[in-house]
Amino acid sequence: METKYGYKEIRRVSMMALRSLCIKMNWFVKATNKEYAVFLNYATNETVTTDDLVEMATQVKEYSDTHFEIEDIMYLIAECCHTYFEETEEE
Repeated sequence: METKYGYKEIRRVSMMALRSLCIKMNWFVKATNKEYAVFLNYATNETVTTDDLVEMATQVKEYSDTHFEIEDIMYLIAECCHTYFEETEEE
């Protein structure tokens, strides 16, 4: 994808950061190990997109007893991410 200034944003999260957040927020209390593993697997993505954050937050709502809104959950997950910027290669 071409960018205006030649840079792209990369957002990554570690499995430990996701796990720590889930423990801290008491998330995934209604999930099986397999369902929880699907969530933690987002840590293997090359970049965590906004769509990924929506999907992750939806899973949190589904498998947790939380009154947080989707946007709030997305924010908390994004806060655990590390953001990098890379220069894109010219074609």
